[in-house]
Amino acid sequence: MDGWFGYGRLEQINRCFTSNATRRIYLCVSFYFL
Repeated sequence: MDGWFGYGRLEQINRCFTSNATRRIYLCVSFYFL
């Protein structure tokens, strides 16, 4: 969980906005619900 509040979270946000459409949906959903 430590990564969630640190670099890991920033990386997740970055991937959310830079991935292709299908992967972006998955990552964004994961980001908001995990």
